Amino acid sequence: MFIGNLVLSGNVMVIVENPELPYVAIGYDNGILELISIYKPEKPTVMTSFNLTKNRIGNVKFFEKGHVIVVGSSDIGEFFLIEVNYFFNWTLEHE
Repeated sequence: MFIGNLVLSGNVMVIVENPELPYVAIGYDNGILELISIYKPEKPTVMTSFNLTKNRIGNVKFFEKGHVIVVGSSDIGEFFLIEVNYFFNWTLEHE
């Protein structure tokens, strides 16, 4: 059964679901990470996007019950930490 769709904005390298909250993280080949809400599956919406690097995003993992996102570009060994609080404020740290 078809529920809904969203046209994505580039070449997708990875899609990972949050284990606790109703959204997915999508990493693109241009270094952008998008967070897509699937709270209403019939109408997925872009919550926010991060222009993290010029390299492709190849790895995304959720930790701390979905409140910390680790994003990596294994091409050059670069990674980013994004902390998500309950009100969807973002903190970004680059390592």
